[in-house]
Amino acid sequence: MMPKQCADAFLIEIYCETKIDLSIVIRAIKGKLNKIPFQYRLQKAAGYHQVFIPFKSIAPHVDFQEMHFINIIPNRSEAEEVNPLTVVFGFVGFIQQSPQLQERISLDALPNKSIKVLVWDLDNTLWDGVLVEDGADRIQLKKGITEVIKTLDARGIVSSIASKNDHDRAWAHLSALGLAAYFVFPEINWGPKSQSIQRIAENFNVGKDTIAFIDDSAFERNEVKNIHPEVSIFKHSDYMTLTELAAFSPQTSSESALRRSFYVAQQKRSTVRCGFDGEYGEFIKTCNIQLQIRCAQLTFIDRIHELVQRTNQMNFSATRYDREMLMQLIQDQSVATFFLNATDKFGDYGTVGFCIIDLNQRRVTDLMFSCRIQSKRVEHAFLGWLLNTAYLSGWDCLQVEYKATVKNSQSEKVFSDLEFKKITQHQGVAVYSKETTSEDVSDCFITIDAPNIVFTDR
Repeated sequence: MMPKQCADAFLIEIYCETKIDLSIVIRAIKGKLNKIPFQYRLQKAAGYHQVFIPFKSIAPHVDFQEMHFINIIPNRSEAEEVNPLTVVFGFVGFIQQSPQLQERISLDALPNKSIKVLVWDLDNTLWDGVLVEDGADRIQLKKGITEVIKTLDARGIVSSIASKNDHDRAWAHLSALGLAAYFVFPEINWGPKSQSIQRIAENFNVGKDTIAFIDDSAFERNEVKNIHPEVSIFKHSDYMTLTELAAFSPQTSSESALRRSFYVAQQKRSTVRCGFDGEYGEFIKTCNIQLQIRCAQLTFIDRIHELVQRTNQMNFSATRYDREMLMQLIQDQSVATFFLNATDKFGDYGTVGFCIIDLNQRRVTDLMFSCRIQSKRVEHAFLGWLLNTAYLSGWDCLQVEYKATVKNSQSEKVFSDLEFKKITQHQGVAVYSKETTSEDVSDCFITIDAPNIVFTDR
């Protein structure tokens, strides 16, 4: 057990002769089953490192009256498992810091969830100098800033821009620097930056509590903070520390480095939609969305785990499954698990959904979708496929659990759209049900590629 105020950081001293990639999980030995464990991925170059994790990031996951396991797990592929891994640890545990160390990580006024979008100012933040005053020839990128952008991009944290500047001139300079491709949905204009942040959040379709903003001007930082208190704010001098913070070190998979390309495709969709003469539903039909449904396998555990950790708005239970629990579910014979990928004529959406079905209860116990496919009827198409499959499996009805949160309220609309009826509600969890019939309820907007399977009670 740990007194509530005795620690303000978790410190790991580590040395390894090869690159370091570890998952750190802090979980209660016993206690409430719905207590979500703290998870952090530590990725560093070979060598010695001191890694500080602010205690405020861990506190929501800690029950001060219980003992806890601290698990440190190497993230290694099957090929890497063949070779032994030697890691030397110095100190590992909670600490109370000196004022000097506290200043090192005082930046972490961050939410518990990972940052998804980092919004950069340009003048005196991305580069030294003011473009419209000094000219392109006299301004220089800040040292190491390109590496920071690329490192975060590889982790799936996409960069954008909120800058008071001449758009054409600034974009031309970013292109000349070879950085323009890294910025998605940029806002380069002379309007308030709070308005730029609002548009960026809407274009990315992410919660503002997953957005960070970095700027050299105290006025601009305060203006954004006053209008959008959920946004995490950083000074321009903080940029080199971002890659060390927990909120910028999410669980990653092979898809992480592709996330920017998903949003670039979304930019194309938005541009075409603005010029489309017709209803939104008609536009969706022209997108030629294709949904691939596959039985979940351990081979794809990284992609599934990453989706589960990132999904908020379309998470039907708001549950955060850790990697170990997901592996158990995928291997459980009494449970059916599916993961979904989607594409359309503009590009790839990547992994967009995950589903858990209790075969004994004949009930969907969890369902979640990426915000990238929100309002595109993918959830309708998938539930339609589940209804058809349930009928072919001899089920009289299909039940789906749903727990309302502040973030996922829009997800409930799919039940009324598909004429599901609420049959019970207990401790905040509602159960919706619909009878299965021989009628095909697939969504005609979306082409489905799925295995021919039958649900079998276990």
